[in-house]
Amino acid sequence: MTNLSNLDFKTITIIVEKFACYVYDFRYIHGGEYNTSYLLKSSSGEFVLKVCNEKSHEEIEVVLDLVLQLNVAHFPTNKLIVSEDGSHSVDYKGYPVILKKFIPGSILSSSDSVFELGCIIAQLHSLDLDPQLPFDHPYGHAHWFETDHWKNSEFKSWLYSFDLPPMDLPQGVIHSDIFADNVIVGDKYYLIDFEEACIAPYAMDIGMAFVGSCRVDGKLDFIKMKELLRGYLSVRHLSNREMDSLQSFTIYGALCTAFVRYRQYNIRCPDASMGGHYLEMRDIADKTTSIAPEDFKILLSQ
Repeated sequence: MTNLSNLDFKTITIIVEKFACYVYDFRYIHGGEYNTSYLLKSSSGEFVLKVCNEKSHEEIEVVLDLVLQLNVAHFPTNKLIVSEDGSHSVDYKGYPVILKKFIPGSILSSSDSVFELGCIIAQLHSLDLDPQLPFDHPYGHAHWFETDHWKNSEFKSWLYSFDLPPMDLPQGVIHSDIFADNVIVGDKYYLIDFEEACIAPYAMDIGMAFVGSCRVDGKLDFIKMKELLRGYLSVRHLSNREMDSLQSFTIYGALCTAFVRYRQYNIRCPDASMGGHYLEMRDIADKTTSIAPEDFKILLSQ
């Protein structure tokens, strides 16, 4: 992955002029693992410039079409800015670049309520959308064949040792990456960064949200998981089979995240300081698997 965290003022000015945006100040936003973002200040407000490091122009166009549909539906996410020639993104050295309105607030913290997050996840699942998204999770089971070429056969054996969740459940557009840094708490809750969106069972999004947004000190917090689920159920009903699948989708969310973290920091961009970043998710998958299904449902309902 190319380091694009050192763009200068002149370069940024040239890029955003294509969006009819004229910047007087900017700063690099830390925290993005797979994209590079800058906060821009202009006379017309604050914006986020995002360089999509790991998506092609074709892939990002599909995502941006979804974001525009979400904007039309008034879903709580960033408003996308279209360029002067009507394009959803512009090119910078082969990378797609997008511009969106900045949302004032802070990323979700462990002390924040997740009830409203559950509500907006259910709201997303209730929308009538027509995107051309892929039908598999962007770092799900269909991509695990990459481990065939990795030296760590133990990680591959562990990854494939779990049963997969049921896929014949109600499905549609899911965010698929509902981690705390994709949730902004401001005047209300916002779900941002739909780059990993796909068509999959809705229950998969809930399992990933448990893993991504209901952790405290690296461990699942069932109090927060229950709160998120209550918020979800206040907007959208889940069938008995969907409810029964939440444990397996929680495990699957941890497996997918362990896979992408291992791949990012041990294969694609080796980083000794981050090489063990996947272990948090490995521990969550193992411990969640050790809970009897009936006990898991009891823990979510108490």
